[in-house]
Amino acid sequence: MHIEGTYILSIREGQIISTFKGYQNVPCVLYSVGIFILLKDIGNAIMHGNIERFVKWIGSYTFPIYMMQFILLDLFPHLPFVNTYSIIYRLGAPFIMIPIIIAITWVMRKIPIIRRIVP
Repeated sequence: MHIEGTYILSIREGQIISTFKGYQNVPCVLYSVGIFILLKDIGNAIMHGNIERFVKWIGSYTFPIYMMQFILLDLFPHLPFVNTYSIIYRLGAPFIMIPIIIAITWVMRKIPIIRRIVP
């Protein structure tokens, strides 16, 4: 639906149509539901030892990652050495942003006054 729908509508209009693109459109919701169901079904089978500890550890940072990602997504394009159109940025940015957010959250949780408001 994503590829074919975008192709057909874009050819008809002569420009890229984003009806099937974006985080709140039908294809993305279907992808998300599919991944959720897959992980829910296989989750208990693979959750042992180190994987379980890692998932619990990273789970304590999921809300801060969700909340702070928008700040970094707005900040990164203003850096002179970042090309937001490159495939390296598109695929590699999460591997840079998530550790930065975890580090910021960890530091914020160490400050007594801020610890009360940072989940």
